[in-house]
Amino acid sequence: MQQPTFGTPDPTPVPAPAPGSLIGQAPVMMRGGILASHGALVLAAVVGELVAGSDVMLTTVLAGLTVSVLLIAGQYLQMLLVRRADLLGMAGTLAGFGMRVAALGAALAIWLAVADHYPVIRPWGVVAGATAVTLGWLAGVLATYRRLRIPVFDEPAVTGPGGGVQRHDDRDDPALPPC
Repeated sequence: MQQPTFGTPDPTPVPAPAPGSLIGQAPVMMRGGILASHGALVLAAVVGELVAGSDVMLTTVLAGLTVSVLLIAGQYLQMLLVRRADLLGMAGTLAGFGMRVAALGAALAIWLAVADHYPVIRPWGVVAGATAVTLGWLAGVLATYRRLRIPVFDEPAVTGPGGGVQRHDDRDDPALPPC
């Protein structure tokens, strides 16, 4: 039997993700990250405008949008690679994490290096925009993940005497000792 090498496609077809699986719900989590990160960016831009003026607001928005594009592109690439069941899919996903962190660091370093040559770019605006978008993205993805219905963790529905669905509660089970 021939051993598969790195980079050769796995001949086994990968089934389509189930609607309730995390792979199927990844676009929902991405939308949550986009909405929360842009909300955080708007808040950071308004605070920058009120505290330090329009130069900081403009810098905050441009740096935040740069980080947002990198996060969206990285998440989209990860959604494409996670469907692969072979070594290439796993290696691509892990490399994607590393490249995303490296790209964010490089973008922040470039913005801060260019700030010396262009007085309209304010370093605090760059840091505020990048931080707001990154924290907003993480908060949005985590909040969306928390609300997702994952079938493995759902309790089975129990039909009540009136035909309605009741919550199953172990406290009503006489076989269990009292709490």
